[in-house]
Amino acid sequence: MNELLPITIYADIVDDAVELDCDIAEIDVLYDASIGVSYSAVDYPTYTGEMIFTPTEEAQIIHTKETRVLQNITINPIPQNYGKITWNGSILTVS
Repeated sequence: MNELLPITIYADIVDDAVELDCDIAEIDVLYDASIGVSYSAVDYPTYTGEMIFTPTEEAQIIHTKETRVLQNITINPIPQNYGKITWNGSILTVS
């Protein structure tokens, strides 16, 4: 019956070269190897909507899903001259 030996592999990637150092039990072995890398990219359309928003009482959805946003979106503070008006049935309050 064959005995299984532990194998530890260390990889160093420098520029476009890959060096692998492999320890098999008590034996040090140096291997030259290459690794192929592949990736896929999605070319999302650029977001062209508004870039400046002011908060409201309702939630706002900025439709940026599956788009590239190329600049910062700004959320303005509530303007100083805005007042919140509430009515409890007998008292009108502006805060």
